[in-house]
Amino acid sequence: MPSGRATDQPAIGSAACAVVLAAPGLADVRVLIAEDNPVNSAILQVYLDEFGCSVEVAETGAQAVQLFQVGGFDAILMDCQMPVMDGLTATRIIRAYETCEQRSPLPIIALTANANRDERAACLAAGMNECLAKPYTDQQLAAVMAKWLPHRGRPTTRHGLHHPVTDQVDAWLQGVSALVRDFDLDVAGELLSIFVEECRRCDAQLERDCAVGDNAGLRSIAHRIAGGASMIHAHDLAAIARDVEAKCGERDAIGGLEVARLRDAICTARESFAPLADRSSLERLVAECGQQRNPNRL
Repeated sequence: MPSGRATDQPAIGSAACAVVLAAPGLADVRVLIAEDNPVNSAILQVYLDEFGCSVEVAETGAQAVQLFQVGGFDAILMDCQMPVMDGLTATRIIRAYETCEQRSPLPIIALTANANRDERAACLAAGMNECLAKPYTDQQLAAVMAKWLPHRGRPTTRHGLHHPVTDQVDAWLQGVSALVRDFDLDVAGELLSIFVEECRRCDAQLERDCAVGDNAGLRSIAHRIAGGASMIHAHDLAAIARDVEAKCGERDAIGGLEVARLRDAICTARESFAPLADRSSLERLVAECGQQRNPNRL
């Protein structure tokens, strides 16, 4: 993983991802990631590392603006909802700074879980060039970057074989199997480990927010969980978190039912994924499911 990140998040290993670059066009591209969700940030770093990009990470919009002002980036991947300063505000500041300093505008790609017409319009009005909806694939990211960095050459991707998982497995097991298809075993295990830790932090914060009746805090936690869960194919958890996030936006008071649903889902995810957060456990899982893998990705 490239060095120099402005974060203390766990680094993803250098093992090969499912993405294989067919052209060296992005090898010199320097990308600023503005993303506070550690799972989403880790996945982005894996994808960009495989494209040959160098990366720095900001966990708030304010930190993204500071890093941008230092200069040297070719593109920015900007999450829309972040603490301290959101992505739309950060983009407006960056565009104003570019105008004042007579800099050429950088491509700014919005990363959003709400890619509806209104959200897209808001992103474009703030000065962003494109919206990339979560969850996105490596191919979708490659296509967007090729669109806005055409002078760098178009990256193409090649994936390992995809084999169906038996219909009898639980939804969470299907999600883990999909994650193993997307990444190699080492990377998949590290992503699960990061997500389990994120669940632990969010659960602790949720307890504190409930104690003081912080509805905005609950909504923020639901948003973080939804984003990370969708990226690792924990779709049931993501759906619950999005529903809780929506309900929190409809009322001023914190909802006990929503809190209970979300905490139960987070607890289930932690208990399900924690035993699988290493290569050997994932190998046993794959063997037990009878899932075949491309030997080049071992």
